[in-house]
Amino acid sequence: MTGKALEELNRVVAQVAELKALVDQNHKWTKIELDGKASVLDLQSVQNMLLERVSELVRNFEEMFADKESTRKKFSAIDKLVRTAPIDEPFVVEQPSTADLCES
Repeated sequence: MTGKALEELNRVVAQVAELKALVDQNHKWTKIELDGKASVLDLQSVQNMLLERVSELVRNFEEMFADKESTRKKFSAIDKLVRTAPIDEPFVVEQPSTADLCES
């Protein structure tokens, strides 16, 4: 082998060694990063827990507010009573309680 070919071979061998060192370093870094990541099962568990909590909150909100249709019907009935009440007689309507308005 000539001196020039030997130099080229040594340069290629050095580049291969540098490349191997970079690959090894990258492999170690990748392993460290992957060890810190959550697994798919862990993420699915968290997702299920959050969806259950959101469903629970929606159910709680639904219970907090009166049913729109039944409230509308009650106000409509009161409105009819007011419109058809004789003018010369006193008009008394029982005020519905909050519990009555919130009934479903």
